[in-house]
Amino acid sequence: KKEGLRHSEFCMMIYQIQMDNGMYFLHEHPLSASSWEEACVKQIMDQPGVRIVRGDMCAFGMWQNDDQGKSLVMKPTGFMTNAGMIAEELSETCTGDHRHIKLVGGRASRAEVYPDELCFRIVKGLLEQMKKDGRIQEGGRGSVLPAEAYGAWDDVTGEELDENGVRLARDEEMAEVHKHTVYK
Repeated sequence: KKEGLRHSEFCMMIYQIQMDNGMYFLHEHPLSASSWEEACVKQIMDQPGVRIVRGDMCAFGMWQNDDQGKSLVMKPTGFMTNAGMIAEELSETCTGDHRHIKLVGGRASRAEVYPDELCFRIVKGLLEQMKKDGRIQEGGRGSVLPAEAYGAWDDVTGEELDENGVRLARDEEMAEVHKHTVYK
């Protein structure tokens, strides 16, 4: 529990840094977890613009098999974020028209993997929030702009950066990533 609290405190510190810099965060934890009651978590909860919503994993297509066959997993989950559009996308609860598989007998660890629909909804909410906040220009995809609008800006100062220098730095960084072959 002590290690878990230290981890929560670290996460909350990162969320505060994100908010202080005008960025977004998303925190996910089982709705029944005691960590929601920790002082560090409550401090973030109380920040202006932070929302907590319930999303049941069955609403996003989480399923498993048991002796009766394939069925959905409810797993009530709390999502805390300062991005209202993400909160809207994730605030979806069980319709109650299906059977649930209980997370017992080793099933809980398999339920740690996000279903594709949940991932899609997180990204969709993020993109909508970025559009709402004017962070994505028309025709842009995420923070990547259309070819005719290329440029680079410092995240902290907002000053425009030398485009050639940024391209060289990106190429150097990617060469280092490829050198270490950390993926296939």
